[in-house]
Amino acid sequence: MRKTFSLLTFVFLIVTACGLQTASAQFPKLPKIPKPSQPKPQPTPTEPTQPTSDSSSQPESRNTTMSAATNSEVYARKPEPTDTPLFLAETLEIRTDTQDYYWKMPKESNYTSWLPHIKFNVDYGGSSRLRYKAEYFMPDGSPWYSETLEQKGTGTPYLIESEFVSDKDQGKAIVTPGTFGLKITNMKNNEVALQGKFKVIKYKPDNTDARYRNLVDFYVDQDWNLPIGYADLEDWSLGAATPLIRMWFKGGVKSEDLEARIYHNGQQLATTDDGGM
Repeated sequence: MRKTFSLLTFVFLIVTACGLQTASAQFPKLPKIPKPSQPKPQPTPTEPTQPTSDSSSQPESRNTTMSAATNSEVYARKPEPTDTPLFLAETLEIRTDTQDYYWKMPKESNYTSWLPHIKFNVDYGGSSRLRYKAEYFMPDGSPWYSETLEQKGTGTPYLIESEFVSDKDQGKAIVTPGTFGLKITNMKNNEVALQGKFKVIKYKPDNTDARYRNLVDFYVDQDWNLPIGYADLEDWSLGAATPLIRMWFKGGVKSEDLEARIYHNGQQLATTDDGGM
Protein backbone atom coordinates (compact mmCIF):
# COMPACT_ATOMS: atom_id res chain seq x y z
CA MET A 1 0.00 0.00 0.00
CA ARG A 2 2.31 2.63 -1.15
CA LYS A 3 0.11 5.15 -2.91
CA THR A 4 -2.20 7.99 -2.02
CA PHE A 5 -5.89 7.16 -2.17
CA SER A 6 -7.90 9.91 -3.79
CA LEU A 7 -10.87 9.28 -1.49
CA LEU A 8 -8.80 10.62 1.38
CA THR A 9 -8.92 14.06 -0.17
CA PHE A 10 -12.61 14.15 0.73
CA VAL A 11 -12.60 12.89 4.30
CA PHE A 12 -10.07 11.07 6.43
CA LEU A 13 -10.68 10.02 9.99
CA ILE A 14 -9.37 7.45 12.50
CA VAL A 15 -10.31 5.03 15.25
CA THR A 16 -12.28 6.33 18.23
CA ALA A 17 -13.76 5.00 21.42
CA CYS A 18 -17.32 5.11 20.09
CA GLY A 19 -17.29 1.56 18.78
CA LEU A 20 -15.69 1.58 15.31
CA GLN A 21 -12.69 -0.71 15.17
CA THR A 22 -10.41 -2.49 12.76
CA ALA A 23 -9.94 -6.21 12.37
CA SER A 24 -6.86 -7.71 10.74
CA ALA A 25 -6.61 -11.02 8.96
CA GLN A 26 -3.08 -12.39 8.81
CA PHE A 27 -2.60 -15.51 6.78
CA PRO A 28 0.01 -18.17 7.54
CA LYS A 29 2.98 -18.20 5.17
CA LEU A 30 1.89 -19.47 1.80
CA PRO A 31 3.52 -22.27 -0.17
CA LYS A 32 5.28 -21.22 -3.35
CA ILE A 33 3.17 -21.76 -6.42
CA PRO A 34 5.03 -24.04 -8.83
CA LYS A 35 5.31 -22.81 -12.38
CA PRO A 36 3.83 -25.02 -15.09
CA SER A 37 6.42 -27.45 -16.38
CA GLN A 38 7.64 -26.76 -19.89
CA PRO A 39 8.86 -29.52 -22.24
CA LYS A 40 12.60 -29.51 -22.68
CA PRO A 41 13.68 -28.42 -26.14
CA GLN A 42 15.07 -31.24 -28.27
CA PRO A 43 18.24 -30.65 -30.29
CA THR A 44 17.84 -30.38 -34.03
CA PRO A 45 19.96 -32.55 -36.31
CA THR A 46 22.25 -29.62 -36.99
CA GLU A 47 22.83 -28.93 -33.27
CA PRO A 48 25.66 -30.74 -31.46
CA THR A 49 24.48 -32.96 -28.60
CA GLN A 50 27.73 -32.40 -26.69
CA PRO A 51 29.22 -29.07 -25.56
CA THR A 52 31.90 -27.73 -27.85
CA SER A 53 35.41 -26.86 -26.78
CA ASP A 54 34.72 -23.15 -27.31
CA SER A 55 34.79 -21.88 -23.70
CA SER A 56 33.91 -18.29 -24.62
CA SER A 57 30.17 -19.08 -24.59
CA GLN A 58 30.18 -21.03 -21.32
CA PRO A 59 30.28 -18.14 -18.80
CA GLU A 60 27.36 -16.43 -20.58
CA SER A 61 25.38 -19.67 -20.50
CA ARG A 62 26.02 -20.15 -16.76
CA ASN A 63 25.11 -16.56 -15.95
CA THR A 64 21.85 -16.82 -17.90
CA THR A 65 20.96 -20.04 -16.11
CA MET A 66 21.74 -18.59 -12.67
CA SER A 67 19.77 -15.43 -13.42
CA ALA A 68 16.75 -17.40 -14.56
CA ALA A 69 16.92 -19.60 -11.47
CA THR A 70 17.17 -16.58 -9.19
CA ASN A 71 14.27 -14.77 -10.83
CA SER A 72 12.09 -17.86 -10.63
CA GLU A 73 12.44 -17.78 -6.83
CA VAL A 74 11.33 -14.12 -6.43
CA TYR A 75 7.59 -13.86 -5.80
CA ALA A 76 7.50 -10.56 -3.88
CA ARG A 77 9.96 -7.72 -3.70
CA LYS A 78 9.76 -5.08 -0.96
CA PRO A 79 9.90 -1.53 -2.39
CA GLU A 80 13.12 0.26 -1.59
CA PRO A 81 12.79 3.77 -0.05
CA THR A 82 14.27 6.66 -2.02
CA ASP A 83 15.53 10.16 -1.26
CA THR A 84 12.08 11.49 -2.17
CA PRO A 85 9.68 11.18 0.79
CA LEU A 86 6.59 9.09 0.04
CA PHE A 87 3.58 10.14 2.13
CA LEU A 88 1.60 7.00 3.03
CA ALA A 89 -1.91 8.43 3.07
CA GLU A 90 -3.55 5.15 4.14
CA THR A 91 -1.66 5.36 7.47
CA LEU A 92 -3.12 8.74 8.42
CA GLU A 93 -4.82 8.77 11.82
CA ILE A 94 -6.81 11.65 13.29
CA ARG A 95 -8.18 11.59 16.81
CA THR A 96 -9.48 14.09 19.35
CA ASP A 97 -7.13 15.01 22.21
CA THR A 98 -9.48 15.99 25.06
CA GLN A 99 -8.98 17.58 28.47
CA ASP A 100 -11.45 18.23 31.30
CA TYR A 101 -10.91 21.98 31.37
CA TYR A 102 -11.34 24.89 29.00
CA TRP A 103 -8.78 27.67 28.76
CA LYS A 104 -11.51 30.30 28.24
CA MET A 105 -13.20 29.23 31.47
CA PRO A 106 -10.31 28.72 33.92
CA LYS A 107 -12.58 28.77 36.99
CA GLU A 108 -14.93 26.11 35.63
CA SER A 109 -14.23 22.45 36.37
CA ASN A 110 -15.39 19.47 34.30
CA TYR A 111 -15.47 21.49 31.10
CA THR A 112 -14.33 19.31 28.19
CA SER A 113 -12.34 20.86 25.35
CA TRP A 114 -10.46 19.23 22.48
CA LEU A 115 -7.74 19.54 19.86
CA PRO A 116 -6.94 17.31 16.86
CA HIS A 117 -4.01 14.92 17.07
CA ILE A 118 -2.66 13.41 13.84
CA LYS A 119 -0.01 10.92 12.84
CA PHE A 120 1.06 9.17 9.64
CA ASN A 121 4.00 7.30 8.11
CA VAL A 122 6.48 8.43 5.45
CA ASP A 123 8.64 6.03 3.44
CA TYR A 124 12.04 7.70 3.08
CA GLY A 125 15.61 6.60 2.43
CA GLY A 126 17.39 9.96 2.68
CA SER A 127 19.60 11.21 5.51
CA SER A 128 18.16 14.67 6.17
CA ARG A 129 15.41 15.15 8.74
CA LEU A 130 11.81 15.15 7.55
CA ARG A 131 9.82 18.32 8.27
CA TYR A 132 6.05 18.49 7.93
CA LYS A 133 3.42 20.86 9.26
CA ALA A 134 -0.33 20.60 9.71
CA GLU A 135 -2.79 23.45 9.27
CA TYR A 136 -6.30 23.23 10.68
CA PHE A 137 -9.39 25.15 9.55
CA MET A 138 -12.71 25.89 11.24
CA PRO A 139 -16.00 24.63 9.73
CA ASP A 140 -16.52 28.03 8.06
CA GLY A 141 -13.12 27.73 6.33
CA SER A 142 -11.31 30.29 8.49
CA PRO A 143 -7.83 29.38 9.82
CA TRP A 144 -7.77 27.69 13.23
CA TYR A 145 -4.09 27.05 14.01
CA SER A 146 -1.01 25.26 12.63
CA GLU A 147 1.65 23.06 14.17
CA THR A 148 5.02 21.61 13.25
CA LEU A 149 4.91 17.81 13.34
CA GLU A 150 7.57 15.64 14.97
CA GLN A 151 9.62 12.95 13.22
CA LYS A 152 9.95 9.77 15.28
CA GLY A 153 11.78 6.51 14.79
CA THR A 154 15.21 5.64 13.46
CA GLY A 155 14.34 4.01 10.15
CA THR A 156 11.79 3.95 7.37
CA PRO A 157 8.89 4.14 7.44
CA TYR A 158 9.17 7.14 9.74
CA LEU A 159 6.35 8.16 12.07
CA ILE A 160 5.27 11.80 11.77
CA GLU A 161 3.04 12.94 14.65
CA SER A 162 1.55 15.94 16.43
CA GLU A 163 3.61 17.30 19.29
CA PHE A 164 2.94 16.29 22.88
CA VAL A 165 3.07 19.61 24.75
CA SER A 166 1.48 20.17 28.17
CA ASP A 167 0.09 23.65 27.42
CA LYS A 168 -0.77 23.02 23.78
CA ASP A 169 -4.48 23.63 24.38
CA GLN A 170 -3.99 27.20 25.58
CA GLY A 171 -5.59 29.58 23.09
CA LYS A 172 -6.40 26.71 20.70
CA ALA A 173 -8.71 24.11 22.25
CA ILE A 174 -12.43 24.42 21.46
CA VAL A 175 -15.70 22.98 22.82
CA THR A 176 -17.72 22.64 19.61
CA PRO A 177 -18.12 19.81 17.08
CA GLY A 178 -18.30 20.14 13.28
CA THR A 179 -16.49 19.38 10.02
CA PHE A 180 -12.96 20.76 10.07
CA GLY A 181 -10.31 21.20 7.38
CA LEU A 182 -6.75 19.87 7.39
CA LYS A 183 -3.74 20.49 5.15
CA ILE A 184 -0.41 18.67 5.54
CA THR A 185 2.62 20.27 3.88
CA ASN A 186 6.22 19.16 3.35
CA MET A 187 8.13 22.16 4.68
CA LYS A 188 11.25 21.30 2.65
CA ASN A 189 9.62 22.03 -0.72
CA ASN A 190 6.18 23.46 0.26
CA GLU A 191 4.49 20.49 -1.43
CA VAL A 192 0.98 19.73 -0.14
CA ALA A 193 1.04 16.06 0.87
CA LEU A 194 -2.66 15.85 1.70
CA GLN A 195 -5.67 18.12 2.09
CA GLY A 196 -9.18 17.25 3.20
CA LYS A 197 -11.75 17.33 6.01
CA PHE A 198 -12.66 15.38 9.12
CA LYS A 199 -15.89 15.35 11.11
CA VAL A 200 -15.96 15.59 14.92
CA ILE A 201 -19.05 14.56 16.90
CA LYS A 202 -19.94 15.60 20.44
CA TYR A 203 -21.92 13.38 22.81
CA LYS A 204 -22.96 13.35 26.44
CA PRO A 205 -21.71 10.40 28.52
CA ASP A 206 -24.28 8.37 30.43
CA ASN A 207 -24.96 8.87 34.13
CA THR A 208 -24.08 12.57 34.26
CA ASP A 209 -26.40 15.16 35.77
CA ALA A 210 -26.73 18.94 35.49
CA ARG A 211 -23.67 19.50 37.65
CA TYR A 212 -21.57 18.08 34.83
CA ARG A 213 -23.41 19.72 31.94
CA ASN A 214 -20.11 20.71 30.33
CA LEU A 215 -18.47 17.31 30.80
CA VAL A 216 -18.86 15.67 27.39
CA ASP A 217 -16.80 13.71 24.90
CA PHE A 218 -15.68 14.25 21.31
CA TYR A 219 -14.73 11.70 18.67
CA VAL A 220 -13.91 11.58 14.98
CA ASP A 221 -16.65 9.99 12.85
CA GLN A 222 -15.33 6.84 11.19
CA ASP A 223 -18.38 5.47 9.36
CA TRP A 224 -16.96 6.38 5.95
CA ASN A 225 -14.30 3.68 6.51
CA LEU A 226 -16.76 0.76 6.72
CA PRO A 227 -16.79 -0.29 3.01
CA ILE A 228 -13.00 0.02 2.63
CA GLY A 229 -10.39 -2.70 3.09
CA TYR A 230 -6.59 -2.60 2.81
CA ALA A 231 -4.31 -5.34 1.50
CA ASP A 232 -0.64 -5.42 2.47
CA LEU A 233 2.34 -7.72 2.84
CA GLU A 234 4.47 -8.11 5.96
CA ASP A 235 7.10 -10.43 7.48
CA TRP A 236 9.21 -10.03 4.37
CA SER A 237 11.76 -12.78 3.82
CA LEU A 238 13.72 -14.14 0.88
CA GLY A 239 11.25 -14.70 -1.92
CA ALA A 240 8.09 -14.60 0.22
CA ALA A 241 5.85 -12.35 2.33
CA THR A 242 2.74 -12.84 4.47
CA PRO A 243 -0.54 -11.37 3.16
CA LEU A 244 -2.34 -9.05 5.59
CA ILE A 245 -5.89 -7.73 5.18
CA ARG A 246 -7.34 -4.89 7.28
CA MET A 247 -11.04 -3.96 7.36
CA TRP A 248 -13.29 -1.76 9.49
CA PHE A 249 -16.25 -3.07 11.49
CA LYS A 250 -18.73 -1.25 13.69
CA GLY A 251 -19.55 -2.59 17.13
CA GLY A 252 -17.93 -5.26 19.29
CA VAL A 253 -16.67 -7.57 16.55
CA LYS A 254 -13.83 -9.90 17.52
CA SER A 255 -11.31 -10.90 14.88
CA GLU A 256 -11.28 -14.49 16.14
CA ASP A 257 -14.96 -14.74 15.23
CA LEU A 258 -14.11 -14.18 11.56
CA GLU A 259 -12.36 -16.35 8.98
CA ALA A 260 -10.47 -15.06 5.94
CA ARG A 261 -9.42 -17.23 3.00
CA ILE A 262 -7.04 -16.55 0.15
CA TYR A 263 -7.38 -18.05 -3.34
CA HIS A 264 -5.23 -18.31 -6.46
CA ASN A 265 -6.84 -19.26 -9.76
CA GLY A 266 -9.89 -20.52 -7.89
CA GLN A 267 -7.86 -22.76 -5.57
CA GLN A 268 -7.79 -22.05 -1.84
CA LEU A 269 -4.23 -21.54 -0.62
CA ALA A 270 -4.70 -20.63 3.03
CA THR A 271 -7.21 -19.73 5.72
CA THR A 272 -6.73 -17.81 8.96
CA ASP A 273 -8.07 -20.86 10.79
CA ASP A 274 -4.74 -22.57 10.02
CA GLY A 275 -2.71 -20.33 12.28
CA GLY A 276 -3.48 -16.84 11.04
CA MET A 277 -5.42 -14.27 13.02
